[in-house]
Amino acid sequence: MSDLRNPFRLRAANRLERDDTFVSLFGPGVLDILDDDALQGPPRVLRSAPGGGKTSLMRLFTPPALWVADRRKDTDPALFQRLEAIGALAAHGPAVLGVMLAVGRDVATLDDLPLDAALRRRLFLALFTAKLTIETIRAAAALPAADPVPFSELTCLGPSDGSTFNGLTFPCTGDVVLRWASEQEEAIGRALDTYPFPASPPGQDSLSVIRSLGADRIYYKGRAIASRSLLMFDDLQNLARAQRRTLLDDFSTGRYQPAIWLSERLAALDEQELLDVGAVPQRDFRTVVLEEIWISKNAAYRRALEDIASRRAKLSGEPNIPEFAPCLEDRTAFRLDGVAETALVDQWRVWYAEQLASDRRSRQVVAGILGTNHVIKDWESLVKVRAAAIMAERDRTRQQATFEFAVDQPVDSDIKAAAELFLCIEGKLPYYYGFDAVTTLSSGNIDQFLDLAGDLFERLTAKWLRRKQSNLTPQEQHDLVRVAAERKLDNLTQYVPRAVEVKRLLVSIGQACAERTRLPNAPYSPGVTGVGVRLREWAKLKGGPATMTDVEQSLRSVLHAATVHNLIEVSPPQRCKGEEWVIVRLNRLLCPQFFLPLQRGQWRPTTIKELGAWTARGFVTPPKGMIAL
Repeated sequence: MSDLRNPFRLRAANRLERDDTFVSLFGPGVLDILDDDALQGPPRVLRSAPGGGKTSLMRLFTPPALWVADRRKDTDPALFQRLEAIGALAAHGPAVLGVMLAVGRDVATLDDLPLDAALRRRLFLALFTAKLTIETIRAAAALPAADPVPFSELTCLGPSDGSTFNGLTFPCTGDVVLRWASEQEEAIGRALDTYPFPASPPGQDSLSVIRSLGADRIYYKGRAIASRSLLMFDDLQNLARAQRRTLLDDFSTGRYQPAIWLSERLAALDEQELLDVGAVPQRDFRTVVLEEIWISKNAAYRRALEDIASRRAKLSGEPNIPEFAPCLEDRTAFRLDGVAETALVDQWRVWYAEQLASDRRSRQVVAGILGTNHVIKDWESLVKVRAAAIMAERDRTRQQATFEFAVDQPVDSDIKAAAELFLCIEGKLPYYYGFDAVTTLSSGNIDQFLDLAGDLFERLTAKWLRRKQSNLTPQEQHDLVRVAAERKLDNLTQYVPRAVEVKRLLVSIGQACAERTRLPNAPYSPGVTGVGVRLREWAKLKGGPATMTDVEQSLRSVLHAATVHNLIEVSPPQRCKGEEWVIVRLNRLLCPQFFLPLQRGQWRPTTIKELGAWTARGFVTPPKGMIAL
């Protein structure tokens, strides 16, 4: 395997031709996304924005990738053990027939034909059957051994009742099935090229071929090639909406024996589906939104990304950067010995002395938190003084009820986080750095992590070549993160519909969050990273053209575009102050553009009317009093 200068730039499983390269880069922690019964139970729909890892997850379960994982059991035992626990690998090798069908845009063109809807449906199912059959036989030939066996040596038993299938008589050999499927595909193509259209074109009413070509119905040398099958359909967003609905309906009613995975980008959902946060989950399917799962499993996500980063760093062949995460200096590397840090320490040392010499109430509040002899000797002690200033400001403005502080009163973790953010803003100090920060900034999207990690790795290698140093300082990381955040906003026009309005809305949300975050008393500590809309008002976006204003229709389209491209996260309703609210949060990589906290943070109430105004005209200049950047 040749070394690569920056393996973090490698993308998309379908672009890595070699299975050994693909498997070597696959972190077993990614399998935490799956349930224990992943190879059985109801069909699963895997959804994410582009780059969520759906295709990579599916490819791992194809026979060539499983054989590579089996060969690497001694050098990569963690991956082997995880696949064995799921039931995909056994002592003899792959234990599941994984069939992966990438859905191309060519299939969607069938829905454009000037034909009856029922006929278009039959043509679609026939073409899909042919493609699925071809991929099944190819996967079956790759399963019995590391090197594919001849198709003619496979025996397909067909349906258990011995019936024929659309002109195909069982039992027969694999090459016969493959030839039949190819002829079916060609017949559909000829029919489509014929004018006028044939009176009796090829077609089918279901995907019942799935029952005929299960792993337990395909034999090699007198034995079934496996006891279970896994059918994986990738990129369903390429189908026409009627075709996607046909496929989902068939899988929900067919009660097929094999496990079925369907992957699609969020773009597959129309505006109403995607923004209908109160919808009842589909009982016939188990839907998994990858970003949501990873955000809820933060510790597991961090471990998975650390492993992925380590594998890619090793693939580069750079001996001075054997690991990635340790090269990103974190908070433990922070010192108060620079010019900016010294000035900041002096500023807050003076403030502390002034408070102790001030009126009785100020002395009482500050001394209750810090005591009368607090020494600023490190970052933690400085943060404590800054947190005391926030609490003193709250007491002064009476925004919270006053109370008597006990000596050595511990500082609330949210206030401490707000204090750290304020100090970095005031002192122009680095804030976004360390591997945990990079993990958080990825917003649950593996491709977004690789983009940011690729920038950092690029600087690492360049720094080593120039200075023989392989660690990135907090300031270097912070600067790269801010550049990446700005680039993400600037590049929207390359891939996002209505990019100008989307950017205007994102910037407005960011500015609105910054306004509340940087108020001196930090009322929303640790900060604000989103906005909230009452559920009863959000329901306005679920209507049709007859019930929606032009502003609401425009806003819905903009929110849809921002959501499917992982620029915002629309959460399920949550209760606050007796009402249900829908929370719209920024993608975490956008937060550095507005110097917002790394924590999930609080949210600012807003309305559909205000969001519509932001989309059309942008955010109104915030009032005076907030901490300036």
